[in-house]
Amino acid sequence: MSDERPILVEGRNCWQIEYARHVSFLIDGAAYFSALASAIARAQRSVFIIGWDVNPRVSLSRKKGKQFEFKEFLNKLVAARPDLRIYVLCWDHAFIYAFEREWFPAFRFRASSHPHIHFQLDGNHPFTGSQHQKIVVIDDSIAFIGGVDLTTYRWDQPGHNLNDPQRTDPDGIPYGPVHDVQMAVDDDAAAALGIIARERWRRATDHTIRSDFFNDEAWPDQLKADLENVQVGIARTIPAYKGMHEVREVEKLYIDSIQAAKRSIYIENQYITSDLIGRMLADRLSGPDSPEIILVDHREYTGVLESNTMGVLRSRFIERLRHADLYKKLKLYYPEVGTRPKMSVNIHSKVMIIDDRFLRIGSSNLSNRSMGLDSECDIAVESFGREKVEAKISEFRNRLLAEHTGTTVEQFAQFYCETKSLIRTIELCPQSSGNALIPLPSRPQRWFEALVPGPALIDPDQPLTFKRILHELQTDRNLQRLSLTIFAIFGLLFFSMLGLFKNKNE
Repeated sequence: MSDERPILVEGRNCWQIEYARHVSFLIDGAAYFSALASAIARAQRSVFIIGWDVNPRVSLSRKKGKQFEFKEFLNKLVAARPDLRIYVLCWDHAFIYAFEREWFPAFRFRASSHPHIHFQLDGNHPFTGSQHQKIVVIDDSIAFIGGVDLTTYRWDQPGHNLNDPQRTDPDGIPYGPVHDVQMAVDDDAAAALGIIARERWRRATDHTIRSDFFNDEAWPDQLKADLENVQVGIARTIPAYKGMHEVREVEKLYIDSIQAAKRSIYIENQYITSDLIGRMLADRLSGPDSPEIILVDHREYTGVLESNTMGVLRSRFIERLRHADLYKKLKLYYPEVGTRPKMSVNIHSKVMIIDDRFLRIGSSNLSNRSMGLDSECDIAVESFGREKVEAKISEFRNRLLAEHTGTTVEQFAQFYCETKSLIRTIELCPQSSGNALIPLPSRPQRWFEALVPGPALIDPDQPLTFKRILHELQTDRNLQRLSLTIFAIFGLLFFSMLGLFKNKNE
């Protein structure tokens, strides 16, 4: 047994540590959607679906001749099982996300749905916050948690074939490759996630759904367990709102796991903008005992708004790490697939692996808002010195990196055994298959980026209030420059129009 202090500490960085008889790591949407369909098909009493977005038209099965819409699948299921109730909850989203999501989701889900399918938009969150948890719980007996929403642009297979005819939206329009990760757990861990799902439903509807059933046959026969008989920790972010006390377990677990790392920190994440996490990683990189830090993200953020807000914050995050990397232990990559043409993979996963002892999967991004503003839920497995668990954590990390580098899991494991370095192993991997990890390029600062304010307004870690906005206006120099620039532009326009009006009347 190891004499290392445990990372997971109940009551500090996780809500509860619970027993799971089975744990399965589901890499990419195809594996998750297939496992979920099999598990829901076994449901007897209840299914809770909690998400950032849920699209009733998405198809869980992409096999030729067997595609059917999610809502149709649920309708057939409840029609055959009178005791089954299904509860679907997703974020009542902000307007800026309207073009990324199904329009009028409440109407589309409720229209022609069976009476035993209940749908709710969740607006019970602070101003600018969101419901970001991604949890499905079936009969309080099996649960799925991670980064995958049951919506469009999430399904893909590990090869990320550019010409995959199955990777389309409900209208049959193809979309680019996307990578994501989910975890399945059962027994006490699933029941604990059921408590979280029920509480979220109660907060949104003011209606309590009681748990009174356990399904011994909930785990699908075809779902392979990667781990058995382990303890898992559940960490949450809950913002202070309408009597809810703030919970920042997600943030504390990031802090404690980064501090505990000895050899390596492997990260996959959609957003890397958190000021606190940036400082923590920079502190580790600046010391002689720095672990290797491998971070996998998008090549670049898309869209004018995201690129010029979160994209600017990511650039500052990356430059801070590169400046602190005194011992050359940092590598930042984006995955690329294909040969002619090449295309970068959209990273939507939220994964952190510490050495071979700790693995974390969930909904939280490495952004400020995931630490205190959005509702989040992550799940973590720690080895607690058990060699079999350490071997499986290492194997999972190797599976992820083998996918990104186009090698086999066995070949990647062999290279790592020889080098004892994740960075050297990635460099040794051949890129002949077209799948490769490409170093993330430095982005030269554009002139207007100096005007982009700090994270307190773009990526806040607490609910925004008038007092806080006023404080930022008084203290953020970039925001002051931006305000003066906007004022000056409008002033020039005003006086120019005034001059034109005067000349016209002379």
